[in-house]
Amino acid sequence: MNITKALLTLALSAAFVEAAASPAGAPRAGNRVAMGSAHACVIREDGTVQCWGNNSFGQLGDNTLTNHAAPAAVQIVNNAVALAAGGNHTCALLADGTVRCWGLNSFGQLGDGSVTNRQIPTAVTGLTGVAAISAGTGFSCAVLVSGEARCWGRNDLGQLGNANNVQSLAPQAVRTNATTPLTGVVTLASGVNHSCALSVSGLVTCWGDNTDGQLGNGTNTASNVAAGVALSGITALAAGRSHSCAVRVDATLHCWGDNSGGQLGDNTLADRNVPVQSLTGALNAKNVSAGQQHTCLLRANGTVECWGANNFAQLGDGASLSRNTPSLPVLNATLVVAISSQFHSTCALLADDSVRCWGLNNGGQIGDGTLLNRNNAVLTLAAGTIGGRAISAGTQDTCAVRSSGSGACWGFNANGQVGDGTFTSRTTAVPVSGLAGVVTISTGVSHSCALIADGTVKCWGFGDALGTGGIANSTTPVLVSGLTNALMVSVGDFFTCALRAGGTVQCWGYNDEGQLGNGTVQPDTPTLTPGIVTGVSDATMVSGGARYACVLRANGAAQCWGANNRGQVGNGSASGQPLPVPVSGLLNATAIAAGAFHTCAVVAGGTARCWGFISDGSPSLSGTQELIPVPVPGLTDSVAISTGDLTTCALQVSGTVRCWGRNPRGQIGNGTTLGTVLPTLVKDTGGLTSLTGMVSLEVGTSYACAIGVNGQPFCWGDNSQLKLGSGTNVAFSSLPLQVLSFTFNIVPSVTTNANGKKADLFALANCPAGARVRIEVELRQGNVEGEGLANGDCTGRLERYPVEIRAEDHDRFIAGAAVASAEAEVRLHSQTIDEQKWTRNVVIAVQ
Repeated sequence: MNITKALLTLALSAAFVEAAASPAGAPRAGNRVAMGSAHACVIREDGTVQCWGNNSFGQLGDNTLTNHAAPAAVQIVNNAVALAAGGNHTCALLADGTVRCWGLNSFGQLGDGSVTNRQIPTAVTGLTGVAAISAGTGFSCAVLVSGEARCWGRNDLGQLGNANNVQSLAPQAVRTNATTPLTGVVTLASGVNHSCALSVSGLVTCWGDNTDGQLGNGTNTASNVAAGVALSGITALAAGRSHSCAVRVDATLHCWGDNSGGQLGDNTLADRNVPVQSLTGALNAKNVSAGQQHTCLLRANGTVECWGANNFAQLGDGASLSRNTPSLPVLNATLVVAISSQFHSTCALLADDSVRCWGLNNGGQIGDGTLLNRNNAVLTLAAGTIGGRAISAGTQDTCAVRSSGSGACWGFNANGQVGDGTFTSRTTAVPVSGLAGVVTISTGVSHSCALIADGTVKCWGFGDALGTGGIANSTTPVLVSGLTNALMVSVGDFFTCALRAGGTVQCWGYNDEGQLGNGTVQPDTPTLTPGIVTGVSDATMVSGGARYACVLRANGAAQCWGANNRGQVGNGSASGQPLPVPVSGLLNATAIAAGAFHTCAVVAGGTARCWGFISDGSPSLSGTQELIPVPVPGLTDSVAISTGDLTTCALQVSGTVRCWGRNPRGQIGNGTTLGTVLPTLVKDTGGLTSLTGMVSLEVGTSYACAIGVNGQPFCWGDNSQLKLGSGTNVAFSSLPLQVLSFTFNIVPSVTTNANGKKADLFALANCPAGARVRIEVELRQGNVEGEGLANGDCTGRLERYPVEIRAEDHDRFIAGAAVASAEAEVRLHSQTIDEQKWTRNVVIAVQ
């Protein structure tokens, strides 16, 4: 089981890595794939959950006790943002900050106040404001947005960390001694009988069983309170059966505890009760996951290496030999964005939303429809659809990542920044040409860049900012020269910065205000290829603003450089800074966002600090200039923040959004054009209630966008360059509008008639009113296949289009799993405005 620190977030983007919270533009929570002792689960692109494997205690959540060798839908849960799997139970963190659990409950690990097993998800009693979750064998844990940790369930070895050894049916505070609660936590990792917590300052504490030294405190004595581990600058954690591992900001890996299978990776079989550096070769560790006697490392290039015992093929390298150092990659696992291990198996989530698993399969936990062990990564779930998972708002255009790993953009396109091979502006989302394996996209004034899961970056639009050595404007993505092992990319005004594994940052483009951070100012000469930012060595996040940039450091501090005429660098002056300087007084930060003239950070506990030119909410340019960070009033539960020109928005742990500042174009999203200095709830599309279930947020120039847990994007504010993507040319909207021509899907429940010759399903499409959509669907079930077609009018809303599938020849569909493949074409005024292909795992039932 594994988890990463909020600070690295989209360093590893998150949506797809384990993260407690995310910065602006990245999904709020990760851990979308989780393995138990003999089962596994994944969050699909629409917020639903599917599980497979052993179901003896209801841990698959489908209201049965039937084992499933292929994915089955979890009941009730349709807005999940993170998962945790214990031995025989599963928990899901929902978009509203609550938690539901299901499966074995003999120790109260489901947290519902009972010891009754549950076959469907049940709410954890009294638990709200949750930012991250983890689960062990017989217990579960959560991190609150306040930075406190809570655990419940089994406690005979101190698994709850609450200074006693009595099991609890309700969440209990983790403590550092008998009276002091553990605070400042950003994420947790739980093993079989122990847990480790990562603090905002990059330190680690552990508690529970310590028979093999898995607490890393120099002893082998169990502890029922959190004890410190001698490590700093940590960005990711993993806890296995009896060993633990951590990734440092310098991209090295350190492990401790049981080493009987060589799982610590130090080329020995000796147990260690203090951390030892693993021999991982190149220093590009990104994430780590730990099983019973094996460990898997996700590298920044999107590959996976495993080591330790290999008696159940759990190393995935096609061989049968155990290894005590990493040396061979897992076969058929590339463009990986998240991994989860448990006992003798591992599953990986890929950039296209597909899932691949390997290792022991005695309970069907590999999910490939068999009970055969697999010594390489085999396909469990097909690629995602084209719902959204991360969004970026620029000055004149908007881009988003689709669940399939492709990109889509819309808005002004004079420099080719939409990326569709033209210079034609677009009122609705169009695919970025040839872009695949995308983790995140960042958009600026006239160019955009995408982080690819292999650690490379591709950019398009304004030529001098593309990092290729100098070319004309490009209407399609081009590879940034010499940049590898990238963890995050952020586009500023005519320049770009990328965070690399190891904590360094490289920037390129215009440098008229020292925004490249190399100590020089070059008013008329752009730097055409990436160059190192001086003095930055432990960054976990980077954010580019108008003509300046900032990084978050592994210890929760921050540095900024570049233009500083409004105090946006935050060092107490208003003088330009061509080299990085510390932000004065900023401690325990978990996310940072650079805007046009001001900067904001989320700090531990969910509060926020801002500095620079902070608007007072009036329609004029009057406001307050703050040279050092000041608190944002009335904001207490933020998990992400984003800054625009003179407007700021924060994503709350409840899935709601609050905005403040100037509002002449409705960019606060509350149905008015009145500015405010107090964070104000963004309303829904009808203006009656709040916009809820949001997981990704970013503010652009006079507008903002967010993505819901179901993959549907919304934008509000200025629409002068068509950047709201609503299919209209209205000047602005003070309420959120759905981004059209974006969400396509297949309803996973399919019915067939008694003789199996005909199957009926529904295709989902959200496309502009006045257009027409044509959807071709092929349904496959083993050797049985059939095709169907839907034609219909678009309404500007998500609609269901019925498709009738006829089985070919003399074949027949039966009850069970199947795969639907679809192609959609949207036409408006005889012109094709969008084309998409996707697949969807479905379940056929006899009507």
